[in-house]
Amino acid sequence: MQIRVIKIKKQFLALAAALVITVIWGSSFVVVKNSLGIIGPFAFLAGRFFLATLALALFCGRRLAQTSRRMVLDSFIVGLCLFAGYAFQTQALPLTTASNTALITTFYIILVPVLGLLFGHRLSWAQLAIAVAAVFGLAILIVNEQFQINPGDVLVLLCALAYTLHFLFLDRYTRIYSALLFTFWQVVFCGLLSLAAALIAETLPAQMPFNLLLSLVYCGLLATALGFYVQTKTQQILSPTQASVAFSSEAVFGAFFGWLLLEEIFSPRQALGALLLLLSLLAIILLPWAQDKYGWEGWFFHGFALKRKKGKMKNEL
Repeated sequence: MQIRVIKIKKQFLALAAALVITVIWGSSFVVVKNSLGIIGPFAFLAGRFFLATLALALFCGRRLAQTSRRMVLDSFIVGLCLFAGYAFQTQALPLTTASNTALITTFYIILVPVLGLLFGHRLSWAQLAIAVAAVFGLAILIVNEQFQINPGDVLVLLCALAYTLHFLFLDRYTRIYSALLFTFWQVVFCGLLSLAAALIAETLPAQMPFNLLLSLVYCGLLATALGFYVQTKTQQILSPTQASVAFSSEAVFGAFFGWLLLEEIFSPRQALGALLLLLSLLAIILLPWAQDKYGWEGWFFHGFALKRKKGKMKNEL
């Protein structure tokens, strides 16, 4: 019993940390969108991940000597998925709103449990129902009255697919390696890929305005170094579906900051979709406690389970 209580407390702390990071990530959409008028998307990513690499290197210190060849290879796979996600997302920001970019990104909450089946993960009916409800809320948020999605939104959908693979590979490898070391190496590879893309496809800016430097520091140190360390650490505790739905609140915060700072329209329809996402987040947070109390599928199907149990007892009598 005591072990279960400790496990539940760890899950609660992991989910709380995830929420703090999603606030930072949500606000970073506005920061990046404002910066892309000064610098190219790949150059911005290169600068962002360069600062994150320096910060993580200081924290890693002598532990970098514990890096194995296998860790480097596995972190390259994860870093490649991460780079693809950021590349699609950053390219999409000039073509669509920060709110839409944040909201569509959370499509991975349904892709994680579905593709997770290919990775050998178990999917409960409660988890599937919560994920579907979250995606339904997402659809209300992003599809307009003419049932159209603009090209920028399509790029974000590709970003969601890349993030799904990043999530699933991260879930597999974080249970093997040190969270800090593995975060460092995936950020290194993501930065190198971004730099290569910037040198090939873009012209680097002749000068670096102060507001651009602040944006790079905010995104590099908080959204990237701290953010990915917390993500890697929490995925050692949470299931892929729990973590994906928890981090999906990034969409709500992204839409909120887009409305607050960029005056992007947040219609009643979008508010309804955001509410569905928040309710899904609350459900996935409460699910471990419900499963511990009721067993089987937890509170989500508690009423149905009681009816089934009563019917079974009548048949036995």
